[in-house]
Amino acid sequence: MRVRATVPLFVALALALSGCAAVAPQVAIEHTAATHDLHARTLPDLARIEADIEIGAGAAPAPAAAVPVGSRVLFVGGYDTGDFRQWATCQWRNYNASCARWGQTSYAATVRNDGPGHETAARFEVRRGDIPPFGGGERAEVSANGLAGPTVREGDERWYEFSLKFDATYRPPTKGGYSIVMQWHSGSGSPPLHLDVDDRGRLLVWHPWDNPSVIGPIDAGRWHSYVVHAKFSRSAMVGFVEVWRDGRIAVPKRYRANMTSASNYLKMGLYRDIEQHTQVVWHDGLRITAP
Repeated sequence: MRVRATVPLFVALALALSGCAAVAPQVAIEHTAATHDLHARTLPDLARIEADIEIGAGAAPAPAAAVPVGSRVLFVGGYDTGDFRQWATCQWRNYNASCARWGQTSYAATVRNDGPGHETAARFEVRRGDIPPFGGGERAEVSANGLAGPTVREGDERWYEFSLKFDATYRPPTKGGYSIVMQWHSGSGSPPLHLDVDDRGRLLVWHPWDNPSVIGPIDAGRWHSYVVHAKFSRSAMVGFVEVWRDGRIAVPKRYRANMTSASNYLKMGLYRDIEQHTQVVWHDGLRITAP
């Protein structure tokens, strides 16, 4: 980071000798995010000197502030059990049944060690033709349908904390296709709120009745942490969603209707349009809280 400062002479000399930043008690500091320039203004009767100071050239960016979440934990679906039993139903090729009975005998869904902080992460793989017995799009998903904690109704406010990684081999969907990794599903029809990947490799927040909001690039091969904060309602005056990525706001609060029935239930994994190529995504650490 390059900092340009106008400081008293004795302060500049001290900085030059010590190599560290110091600011006199009566100095006011302004930060400009775009340039990281620091302008220091001192009392007019002090001698002044302009000094160029190089500090922290290889330093990591400042840590992001903690994201506020709810105080009541309603559901944990982070696969720390080493399997999928925290979820109600597992859905992938030739399987649509209880997650508690799933023996991880297929490539579709397994819990694996993906390194520090992700020792029990869920790996979902979808290949061409991976359609469950009830039909629909290709998928490998877990569903919380029927579980009280993840179910939301009119006026409910929730925070969803989780980590997500698109495998290094992941290719975005073809133009016009979809690749949904998280959805709040209604009783029937399309989900009124979901996270989707577009053909440009961007993770989006989708509402069926509006343009999507861009969360950011999928950054294949790397883990990222997310917090989705939503209030659920059929009214566009009440319902909203906002998203943090790695502790920084990615989608500011937007008021939109995000329900079409009496309740929504949560699904995670990978649900996509018909594609020729294989896709792999990883999920970890889901925690749902309420006020």
